[in-house]
Amino acid sequence: MNATKQAICISAGRYNKLGGIERYNVEVAQALRRAGHSVSVIVTKIDYDMKDLDGVIELHTNLFFRPLTVLVNAVKVSYLYFRFKNKSPNGLFIVSGLPSFFCDIFVMHSVHRQSVRASNEREPKTIKGFLRRCGRTVYPLNIVIIAIEGFAALFGAKQIITISNKAKGEIIKAYAVREKKIKVVYTGVDSRGFSPNKAMRESLRKREGFAEDDFLFLFSGHEFKRKGLKYAIEALAEVSDRKVKLIVAGKDSPESLREIIKNSHIEDRVFFIGARSDFQDWCAAADAFVFPTLEDIFGVVIIEAMAAGIPVITSGPAFAGACECLENGNDSLFLDDPADVKRIAFYMKQLVGDGDFCSRLGTNARKTAEGLSWDCVAGGVIKAWETRF
Repeated sequence: MNATKQAICISAGRYNKLGGIERYNVEVAQALRRAGHSVSVIVTKIDYDMKDLDGVIELHTNLFFRPLTVLVNAVKVSYLYFRFKNKSPNGLFIVSGLPSFFCDIFVMHSVHRQSVRASNEREPKTIKGFLRRCGRTVYPLNIVIIAIEGFAALFGAKQIITISNKAKGEIIKAYAVREKKIKVVYTGVDSRGFSPNKAMRESLRKREGFAEDDFLFLFSGHEFKRKGLKYAIEALAEVSDRKVKLIVAGKDSPESLREIIKNSHIEDRVFFIGARSDFQDWCAAADAFVFPTLEDIFGVVIIEAMAAGIPVITSGPAFAGACECLENGNDSLFLDDPADVKRIAFYMKQLVGDGDFCSRLGTNARKTAEGLSWDCVAGGVIKAWETRF
């Protein structure tokens, strides 16, 4: 990383570690500080220690109409960008979470326009599906986000960084951005915080009432439908061993899945634990991670689970960008179709029934995750900016 101290401002939005984008911003900010840069952040909510930062700008825009709130915030951040560049002409202004029309680097964790398209494509070809497609397309919040995203990608951002080649392809498809304007810098993982921890495994299981010989699959995601939780639950129902259980972390509502769970008679095998600030502890306590996501630009939870030394069952690179860094059958198990319940169940049974295979996969998963540090991510961001021309 550049040894010269540089003024850097990150437009982050929520500053915590409860979601993938939020964790990215916290970890990258801290890594940039460790490298000697001066780092300030623009936030809308703070749920994490900020003592190591050089400056904090808080935005509190709470209007009656959320699309208007998003738009006003984008205007405010754009103003802060020009003010920052006037003060620090050689400084680096990064938009990562809280949108802006203008910036130096636009970190695109997702492509909202493509997400809307993908959701529409999954709708059934019925009257109800047609109405949902129409509603999603004209939904004011989607219109505003896509307008800001498109302007920034095409005109307002000097460079785009994204976290997978999958995302790069989606950006080009959605907005016809020049390929050389986009650099891929894979996201990272804290392999010290996420690591095998036998003591934590034993204490958490005891505290939560799980037996040592229970085989715990862990799932994590804030959008249960898009992350494929339904398929993980249906696969669990095909595993007859009552010791095999599923722990679900995430803030989405489980109500739509209650009937499936009840009809499958697995009420005592599925546990919803909500959004977790101690997700690393649950990774240490679990035996494997299952994540049949339908659409994930990256999927940082995949490599977080791998860093904890547990095997993962996840959708392949066509669905999850993180799989570009993984090797199917060596450090992970890929699903060609996230909705293939039979294949998910097969992998589950394979991990439960073959301890040596499960252990080998987990060991290799840990090795892969160790190569994806946040210091490397921060260095990649700086290098991408320095070599943009």
